[in-house]
Amino acid sequence: MTLVSIPEDEMSAELYQLSGEIELEKILTTFLQIAIASMGAQIGCLILYQDTQWLVVAQGDTKQIQSLEIPLERYQEIPQILIDAVVQTQQMAVLDNFSQTVEFAGDCYFTTHQPQSVLCTPLTQQEKLIGVLYLENKSLQNAFTSDRLQLIPLLNAQIAISLKNAQLYCQLTAYSRNLAQKVAARTEESEEKSEQLLALFNAIEDVIIVTDVDGRYLQVAPSSAPLLYKPPTAIIGKTAHEVFPPDMADYFVRNIQQAIATKKAQKIEYSLLIGEREIWFDGNIACMGEDKVVIVARDISDRKQMENQLREQKGNLETTLQKLQRTQTQLVQSEKMSALGQLVAGVAHEINNPINFIHGNLDYIHQHTQDLLHILSAYQSHYPHPPASLQLELEELEFSFLSEDLHSILKSMKIGSERIRQIVLSLRNFSRLDESEYKAVNLHEGIDNTLMLLQVRLKAQAERPEIAVIKEYGELPLVECYAKEINQVFINMIVNAIDAVEESNRGRSFAEITSNPNRIWIRTAKTEENQVQIIIGDNGIGIPEQLRSRLFDPFFTTKPVGKGTGLGLSISYQVIKEKHGGSIHVHSTPDQSTEFIITLPVSRTSK
Repeated sequence: MTLVSIPEDEMSAELYQLSGEIELEKILTTFLQIAIASMGAQIGCLILYQDTQWLVVAQGDTKQIQSLEIPLERYQEIPQILIDAVVQTQQMAVLDNFSQTVEFAGDCYFTTHQPQSVLCTPLTQQEKLIGVLYLENKSLQNAFTSDRLQLIPLLNAQIAISLKNAQLYCQLTAYSRNLAQKVAARTEESEEKSEQLLALFNAIEDVIIVTDVDGRYLQVAPSSAPLLYKPPTAIIGKTAHEVFPPDMADYFVRNIQQAIATKKAQKIEYSLLIGEREIWFDGNIACMGEDKVVIVARDISDRKQMENQLREQKGNLETTLQKLQRTQTQLVQSEKMSALGQLVAGVAHEINNPINFIHGNLDYIHQHTQDLLHILSAYQSHYPHPPASLQLELEELEFSFLSEDLHSILKSMKIGSERIRQIVLSLRNFSRLDESEYKAVNLHEGIDNTLMLLQVRLKAQAERPEIAVIKEYGELPLVECYAKEINQVFINMIVNAIDAVEESNRGRSFAEITSNPNRIWIRTAKTEENQVQIIIGDNGIGIPEQLRSRLFDPFFTTKPVGKGTGLGLSISYQVIKEKHGGSIHVHSTPDQSTEFIITLPVSRTSK
């Protein structure tokens, strides 16, 4: 029987589409469908830990996926013993040949269904167990090959990201619903207040004043007294400039004269400090004859207060949305970097063992070769005139040249194997999967490992000579930090520097570049404030002044489409500023140079 699975590029496309889904049920069923198809399974089941219990949330086969919500202990269509073992150990279990598997033979599910191949793997989110994926093939042994098993980390990372997206969406929806309810309540309250104000107006409780063209108070409604800037007896017969501050008086007189000149009502809005309370008024100025106006003003302080509260809530919502977007961006990048780190560490580990075997045996090969050459030389000394056939064979083999060249070959092999060991060591140090906690590290080692990994971009190319890296290291203490994240900052900064100097080479010949060579410099020092400073600079194209204020904004990039995501500097800023309490600044002169200055506290207590 031949299984047809989704090609990896098609699976990546489907996972990319899944990353944009925010409906939880759609995420769960689509993920299980992709997992069954890509892993070569016939049936599958997805189990998640929700609300303090394990629930079967999706099950199905290659034709149909069904959404469920059944407690795990009540679901009999999967091997409970195997699921419990994976949950307890958090290790993937692969049963390639059921007839030869005795560990779970006692499970009644296996006795009844007898699947030929079984895969059960834990699903994690930031190293926390969140679920279990169960897949089986009833007709084919060894269905879950090593190639398919390599897809598990990609599937795990995508379901973690998608579930987090759904969770954030649910939180945002709940927040929006709550805000809408508050707005509705406030709107209802505002309408009630408006009705009250209308009743007050009908009872002549609004501010009603009659003035002349100069703003002189002629009449005041008796009920207006509590809302007057001054008592009626203190303002009758006086002009606006005698009652109010100059700016407020000018405002009133200007609108009064405008109403008289145009014979049209003028709408005004103003606030007055009456007693210890600021009261807002919404009023109209209407013409009365040739030289008088009536001003009717209503207290709108409650409405203004509500508008201010709504404005503040809107600002809070926008801030929350920005934080959610930044959190989502960090989460996606963190998951990608985690998967990349696991891949790098895995490759480094697989290469390390055989290269150590080769490197360690080269010394023995060199010694044995020298011994053999010594014996052959002794034979030649004792038998200087070998038979003609042997002499001819020695000449054809160029034995003298072979003896001299063998030493050079072994020496080159020794240098090459040592180079590979250094690269493997740099890969392992860069990934630092065992250093996800806050701990003291040597920053110079992180920088050197980064430069080792980027050596292929720094070395000479057909269109340019080698990019010179000038290291001016000061005496630095060990610095407490998240080493993996600081390494990510270093690689972001140095890659940007390489891109900048390569961009500056456009339109320049090889000779012109050689006369003014590309340079990247890295300086480190300990400051007096118990901090360390790392400066990474280049003599590339520089950054225009109008763009510098946006450098650390998410998704902002000056690179061509497809060259950059616009997340490198934003994530670097968050790592340095928010997670380590440091700072990052940029100094740049267009067409000359750029320097990024990173400052980090030596320890948490020195922030």
